[in-house]
Amino acid sequence: MEEIRLTLRALWHYAILGSLYDIAAYKSMILMTVLGVLGSFLTYYFLGYSIVYQRGIADYGVESPLAFILSGLLLAQMANPFRYNFPLHLRVFYYVYSRPSPPWLFLLEDWLSIYLKYNLLPVLIYAYALLATSGLRADPLAVALFIPFWVSMNVGLNLLENGLVYHVKRGEPVSLALKFIEYVFSGQYFPLTILPEVLRSAVWLYPLSWAYLVWRKALFEGLGVISTEFLIYVAASLTSLAAGLAVYRSGYMKIYREGLVL
Repeated sequence: MEEIRLTLRALWHYAILGSLYDIAAYKSMILMTVLGVLGSFLTYYFLGYSIVYQRGIADYGVESPLAFILSGLLLAQMANPFRYNFPLHLRVFYYVYSRPSPPWLFLLEDWLSIYLKYNLLPVLIYAYALLATSGLRADPLAVALFIPFWVSMNVGLNLLENGLVYHVKRGEPVSLALKFIEYVFSGQYFPLTILPEVLRSAVWLYPLSWAYLVWRKALFEGLGVISTEFLIYVAASLTSLAAGLAVYRSGYMKIYREGLVL
């Protein structure tokens, strides 16, 4: 009985009082919690609202809701290591830049190891499921050229995120905010054409929205490289990379001036 009482007491102080203290001390936790819940709700709300009635997916060149979902999951998995496992935060900064080998070589090695360990199997499963259940009319050249620009876009967005973290010194709020935008406004899970009118035009300023549109059209509609959508996608990829490099450099110079790195 005494052990149960001590366990309940520990839970009270650690889980309840500790959580209340964290919320009071770190206001960003409230925002992170709200954004996390709101992001999940909106994602699955629009997912059900669009896929059940197959609204909007025709604008992506696909008729099957399953093919729409699988293609989005496949594309996300293909570049996840570049987007989320690119080790540029301060905790590994010195490790990356103090090695005798060039930093880009370490990053490439790290990406490949993560990809082979965590991403290769999901990619193969999604690709097989897509081939087995969907009628593809892919343009091989468009798909082949799509991949390096997709990687470049994700590298740019990762650099952008790390640069913002260097500026604000808060990693989780920045990461959660960008993930919220990605889940709701990229088109990965549901077609953006079913969004409210006030958002429908603005989301096309977001680079990932063009990536998911062009990816599906290249797979299911045979969209070629000489097309307006593909050229906009290329421009969005290069712009993302350039913006990411600029923000990352700006953030690095800020922490350099503050003496956080030498």
